[in-house]
Amino acid sequence: MGILLFWFIRKKKKKAAAPTTQSAGVIETVRSALQRDDNASLIKERGKISRALRLLEDELHDGSISQGAYTELHGRYQRKLADLEKKLQR
Repeated sequence: MGILLFWFIRKKKKKAAAPTTQSAGVIETVRSALQRDDNASLIKERGKISRALRLLEDELHDGSISQGAYTELHGRYQRKLADLEKKLQR
């Protein structure tokens, strides 16, 4: 009786551990969903930075910020925008 129980448990463990071809499809589906979510958040961030650049331009024309502050912030936002574009190209 003990040998049969051992054989049954051992057989069950092997079946549960064997990967299926269906699991590879599920993994790929999850991976692509995560990639789409990541791209969506990158696109949203790109929109925020573009709006910030327009606002920065308006503030410079209004005289709310100095030319030096504008130059520094504009460069920072442009670098962030370039990094986002690189990530979106992947």
